[in-house]
Amino acid sequence: MDALRAAQALLLPLEFGLSLEQTATIIGLSKSRTGKLRTRFKLIESGAVQIRAKKELRNHARMSLDEEAKFLARFVNQIEVSDVFPISQLKAELEQYLGRPVSTSTVYQLLRRHGLCHNWRNIRERIS
Repeated sequence: MDALRAAQALLLPLEFGLSLEQTATIIGLSKSRTGKLRTRFKLIESGAVQIRAKKELRNHARMSLDEEAKFLARFVNQIEVSDVFPISQLKAELEQYLGRPVSTSTVYQLLRRHGLCHNWRNIRERIS
């Protein structure tokens, strides 16, 4: 829906000579939002701004996806072969690699991002 409104915000003034206020009224947005849509649409079309996928929006990422894959490469065989994998071991090595503490959920999300947690029952915390 935003793409349609962005296109309308750009094309209505060009085709029909409408003002920003008239365009905003027609597409049902405020003047400021209409102006922002118009500007963003122009930037995207000119190639100045790239549209990023949701997976690329990792503002708090501790490693890039490539670095994560390299880190997990040591564990992939162990994860796929074993029915029980010690998450605490992976967590400890990840903390050592990063040099800072991480939560257990971070480890599970890391595994999920790389397709290593198809079935949560296959990767269980080993109880000592």
